[in-house]
Amino acid sequence: MLLFIYEEEHGWIYEPHGEEALCYDLTFAGSELLRAAGWRPYEMHRVSRHLHDSLLVDGLLTLVPSKRSTTTIASPPLLPECCAAPLSFLCKWAGDR
Repeated sequence: MLLFIYEEEHGWIYEPHGEEALCYDLTFAGSELLRAAGWRPYEMHRVSRHLHDSLLVDGLLTLVPSKRSTTTIASPPLLPECCAAPLSFLCKWAGDR
């Protein structure tokens, strides 16, 4: 799924990709997680910071520069070192409690 993503004060906004220069590719597994969290295209755009970071860390969300763009696109900010490990183990740990 191709998405246009930007950050706001309460989290991240995920919108279907249109004419924007930045495009993010979400794998099928990532889109299943996104929908399970309540995200719906054109209805509920906001995504929590935790889910966004999980998608990035697990490699389910990648930046794809648009071919129409003539400017250089800066890569998205990297996660801090504390988030370098996949967050999937946290979900498993929380489920065991």
